[in-house]
Amino acid sequence: VRPGLDFLHELKAGRRVAPGKRVVVVGGTDTAVATARAALRLGSEPVVLVPGRREDLTADPATVGEALREGVRFEFLVSPIGLQTAEHTDDEPPLEAIRSMYVEGEGGTPHARLTGVVCVRMQPVGDGERPVPVQGSQFFLPADSLFTALGTEADFECLPADITRKGYQIK
Repeated sequence: VRPGLDFLHELKAGRRVAPGKRVVVVGGTDTAVATARAALRLGSEPVVLVPGRREDLTADPATVGEALREGVRFEFLVSPIGLQTAEHTDDEPPLEAIRSMYVEGEGGTPHARLTGVVCVRMQPVGDGERPVPVQGSQFFLPADSLFTALGTEADFECLPADITRKGYQIK
C-alpha cells in the first residue's frame, strides 16, 4: 500500500517495479489513471476504485477514455473499507512465499502480504454531497498491490510572505 505518485516516480527513474498481477488504485485523479495505465503496461490487471460517479472524476476525460480502451477497469461509487493480508498466497510456490515474506533492509523481519481490498458500494445522496455506503454491499477485491491517488495540494509555505494565493492562482 503506497502512493501512486511514488510508483510513477520509481518507473520514471528506471527502477524495476513489479506491482503484481492484481493492482487496485484508489482515486479519480490524473495520477490514479496514470498509475493504472502504467501498471497495465507492466502486465498487471488494474482496477481503479472511484468513490464518486464518473462525472465526479477530476482526471482528464480523454485520458480516462484511453485507459478504458486499453483495458483499465473502473469501479465507480465504490470505496475501500479494509485490507486483507496473509503470510503468503495459496497459489504461490513455497520458496517464493518464503523469499517474499522478507523485506530487504528491515533486519529480516517477516511481513504480511496484501491479498485484497474489502470494498463497499456507495450511493449518491444529492448534488455536491458525498455518497453514502449501501448497507450490505460489501465485497472483496483480490489485490497484490494498492496505490492511493486521491489528490494532493501544493505546499505554499516556501513562498515569500508578500505572495498570496486565491484558490489555485498565485498573485
